[in-house]
Amino acid sequence: MNENGLNGSRLAALGGGIIITLLGLIFLLDNFYNFLSVGLLWPLFMLIPAIPLGLAWAEKGKAAAAVVVPITILVFYSAYFLWLNYTSWAYSATTWPNYLIGPGLGLLFLYLIKRKGGLLVAAFILLGLAALFLWNHL
Repeated sequence: MNENGLNGSRLAALGGGIIITLLGLIFLLDNFYNFLSVGLLWPLFMLIPAIPLGLAWAEKGKAAAAVVVPITILVFYSAYFLWLNYTSWAYSATTWPNYLIGPGLGLLFLYLIKRKGGLLVAAFILLGLAALFLWNHL
């Protein structure tokens, strides 16, 4: 139990409930005021699995550090797909190397936590290839 008297599973359920409630409120307000295009916001749903993963990492610390890789991938791809949606996917043919950046950043962050050399090599290979391919498209 933490200082608030909530254990990890209750805290995760509470966090998930708050997120789902906020999403529902956003969608409800959009029905009345039409202030955002919900069809373009589907990448935000990719963040939903990152929430329990982040809570598990926060609760278990270094023992659950491996979850930083999927968290990074989900957050990066969510941001990337949001950007593509708002640009009508016009740049998807030239920004495809971004698919290498998500796992590369995840492995780099995991290296910063665990300090295992093989992770750094794999991260630099993926990030280097992405940089090389993106550079060729300029």
